[in-house]
Amino acid sequence: MAGKVSALFGGEALDWAATGEVSGQHRGDVVVDKLCVEFLTSAGLSVYSEESGLTSASGNDSMVVVLDPIDGSTNASRGLPLFVLSCALIADGTLVAGYVHELTNQACYWAIRGEGAHFPSGQL
Repeated sequence: MAGKVSALFGGEALDWAATGEVSGQHRGDVVVDKLCVEFLTSAGLSVYSEESGLTSASGNDSMVVVLDPIDGSTNASRGLPLFVLSCALIADGTLVAGYVHELTNQACYWAIRGEGAHFPSGQL
C-alpha cells in the first residue's frame, strides 16, 4: 500500500486544491484515501479514516485500521517534504500495531504490542 501511495508522489502530480467539503482537506487526500481504503478492505480489514470515516469490510469490525493517508497534507500541498502515511491496527478494541511511512524518503517506523518500536538505523 505504501509503495502505491509513494508512486503517486513520484509520478503524476496530485491535485492539492481544497475539496470544499471538510476544512483542511485537499483533493490529493481524497485520492490517496481511496487507494488505501480499497487496499485495506480488499484484505478484509475495516478502516476508520480521517478523510472518509468508517468503511466496514464485509461487516468485520473486529480488526480496524485507523488511517491518516497523508498526515501532513498541508506540507505536501506546499511542497514541503514532511508528510507521512500513518495507520494503527485495532483488534477487538486493543491497539496492537502502528505504522508510519515517510512518503518522501521511504523510511518506515512501526511498533507492535509486546515487541517494541522499530525504525531504520541512523534515522533518529
